[in-house]
Amino acid sequence: MRATPGQTATAFFALALLVLLAYGGSLENGFVFDDAIFMDRDVRVQPPVQWRELLTKPLWAIDKATPGAVHQYYRPLQLVPLAATNLWFGGSPLPCHLLNLVMHFASSLFVYGLLRRLLATPTVALLLASLFAVHPALSESVLWLSDISGLGAAACILAVVHLHARARPTVVGASGAAVFYLLSMGFKEIGLITPLLLIAFDATARRALVAHARPVPWIDYGFLLPALSIYLVLRISALGGFLPGADLSGMSLGDLAINAVALLPKYATTFVHAFDLNMYHDFTVASGLDDPRFQTGALMILVAVLIFLGTVRDRPATAFGILWAGMTAAPFLFVRWPWLNVFAERYVYVPSIGILLACSGLLQMLEPPKILKRGARMLLGLTAAVLIPLFVWIDRDRTIDWRTEKTIYGKTVTQSAGAAPIRNNLAISHLDGGEPQKGIRLQLELLAKNPSFPKAWHNLGLLYLASERPHDALGAFKEADRREPGQSATLLNLGYAYDLSGQRENAVTTYFRLLERHPGATAVRYNLAVIAYETGQLGNASEILKELIRLAPKDQPAREMLGKLDSLGRTPIGDPPSSSATHRRCREARSAAEQGHTRDATAKLRMAAWFDERSSLPHHYLANVYYLTDRIDLALRHQRKAVELAPDNELYRQNLAALDSAKLGKLGMPGMAGKAAAGSFDSSLVLKE
Repeated sequence: MRATPGQTATAFFALALLVLLAYGGSLENGFVFDDAIFMDRDVRVQPPVQWRELLTKPLWAIDKATPGAVHQYYRPLQLVPLAATNLWFGGSPLPCHLLNLVMHFASSLFVYGLLRRLLATPTVALLLASLFAVHPALSESVLWLSDISGLGAAACILAVVHLHARARPTVVGASGAAVFYLLSMGFKEIGLITPLLLIAFDATARRALVAHARPVPWIDYGFLLPALSIYLVLRISALGGFLPGADLSGMSLGDLAINAVALLPKYATTFVHAFDLNMYHDFTVASGLDDPRFQTGALMILVAVLIFLGTVRDRPATAFGILWAGMTAAPFLFVRWPWLNVFAERYVYVPSIGILLACSGLLQMLEPPKILKRGARMLLGLTAAVLIPLFVWIDRDRTIDWRTEKTIYGKTVTQSAGAAPIRNNLAISHLDGGEPQKGIRLQLELLAKNPSFPKAWHNLGLLYLASERPHDALGAFKEADRREPGQSATLLNLGYAYDLSGQRENAVTTYFRLLERHPGATAVRYNLAVIAYETGQLGNASEILKELIRLAPKDQPAREMLGKLDSLGRTPIGDPPSSSATHRRCREARSAAEQGHTRDATAKLRMAAWFDERSSLPHHYLANVYYLTDRIDLALRHQRKAVELAPDNELYRQNLAALDSAKLGKLGMPGMAGKAAAGSFDSSLVLKE
C-alpha cells in the first residue's frame, strides 16, 4: 500500500530528526584511515581534479609504488566527494560527513517507502525504518567517510527496487532504474547483484502489492543490460580483469565455503547485540566442519530456509527479506584477505534492509486478531520507546569514537589484540601530534608481537626521523626494505636516512636503485639534486631538476632550485672531487662487471658520475657495461658524454664511431670482438682517461 502524502511527510521529518540526533555530531569529525590516505596521497583528488583518472583507474591507483600490484576495487564514485571538497570547500571534511548523513537518510526513507508498499500498517513501517536510521550496527557506514561507497550503493539499489515496483512499466522509469543501477556499481561492487534482487522481488514480494494482476515489468531488465555492460567495460579496463587475484586468499574452495558459513553468526551477533562496536574484528580461519562457528552458521541457514518455505506463500515480505539478506551478505562472506580483518560492521548495512523486511512480514502476524491488535501496538510502542533512545545514545557515543584518527585507533586497539594495521596507524598518528616518542613506544610494542610487519618497520623509521635519531631510523628502514624489498617510500626514506647519517654514497646508491625500479618517482630526483648541488656538481643538479620539472611541471621547489642554479651558471663550486675516489668507484664497478653483476656495476658507475661530473671515466665505463648488455642507446648516450668531457681521447672517439655503426645495424650483436667499418669497439675496462 502506498503511503499517503501526510504519512510520507511524517516519516520524512521523523527520520531526518533521528538521523540528526544520532549522527549530527559527526559534522565535527575529521578524515580517518582510508579517508586521510586518499586526501594526503591521491593526486587525483587534488586540484586540479583528475576526473578522467578517477573514472579509468582502480580505487587504490595511488599505490604506484608496487609494480604489478593486484587491484580488486573499482569505485570511482567513492572518491568524488573527496575531490569535490578539495575543489570547492578547501579540503574540509564537513561536506563529506554531511553527504554521508544525507545518503543514510535517503536510504532510511527508501526503506520506509518499501515497507509501506509491502505492509498495510504505517506504524510498523515507520518503526522499522526508524530502527534502520539509528541502529548502531550501521554506524560505521555513516561515520566513516570512505563508506560513502556502501551508503551510495544502498541508496541506489533501493531506488532501483522502488522504480521496479511501480504500478506500470514505463520507458522513463526503466531509464531511471538503469541510471541508478550504474551509479550503484560505481559506488560499490555490491550494486552488481541488483538484478538478482529484482528477480527475488518479482518471485515473492510483488504479490503483496495491491494490483495482484500487474505484470512483471520485464522492460526494467532490458534497460539494465546497457548499464551493466558499461560498468563491466570500465571495470575490466581499469583492473585488467573482472576480479584479478581472486585466489590471493590461499584457501581452497572448500575452506572458503566453510569460512563463509562460519562468518554468518558474526553478522547476526552484530545486528542483534550492537553494544561492543569495533572498527577491526580479529579473524581466525575456521578449522573445519566441527568448528562451532560453522555449525552455528549452518543452523542459521537451515532456520532461514524453513522460515522462507513457511512464509513464501502467505508472508511474501518476509520471504523477500530473507532472500535480500542472503544475497547481499553473500559477497561479503568471500574471504579475500584472511591476514586482515575479514568481517567489518559496515558489511551489515545492506543485508540489514533484508532483515527488517523479514521482520515486517512476521510483525504482521500480530495484527489480524482484533483482541491482540491493541496489545501488539502497545508492544511496538514500548519497543520503540526503549530501543530508539538507546540506539541514539550508542550512536552519539560512537560518533565521538570516530572524531579523529587517535580516538578511533585508540579505542580499537583496546578491543582487538591482533589489529596490527590499526596499531601501526595509531603509532604513526603521533607524528602529526608532535609526540613521536609515544609513537615509537607503541611501534616497538607492535613489532615485539609481530616483527614481520614491514610497514611497521617503515613507520618506526619515520618516527625515529621525527625524533632526530637518523641512525636508529636507518636501521628501521633497512629492516623494512629487507622484509618488503623495492617499496618506493621505504627506499626514499632509506636514502634520506643515509644522507642524514653522513653516508651520502649509500644515499645516492639507494636513490638510483629507487629510480631504476620506479622511473616516475619525483621526490628522489629532488633529493639527488640537493646532494649534487651541495657537492658542487651543478651540471648533474641542473640536469635532474629539468627531468623532475618535465615529470612534475608544478613542482615549485624544483623550479626555485633550478632558477638558483641558472643564476650561478656552470662555474664549479669548491675544489674538484678526488680522482682517487672516482677511480675507486670505477674499479669496484669493473670488478662487479667481470663477475657478471652488471646491475651493481651500473649503480656504482652512475654514483661515480654523480660525485664527479667533470670526469669522463664513469661515462666511458657505463658505455662499456651498456654495450655488453646489448643496450646500445644507453651506451651511445654515455659514450657521447665521455667524448664531450674528453674530446681528445682517441679511444673514446673510436668507441663512439663503433656505437654509431651498431646503432645503424652495421655491427650486428655487440660482443667482445665486434667489427665495423668505422673500427672495433674496445669493451675492455681500463683505468685511464
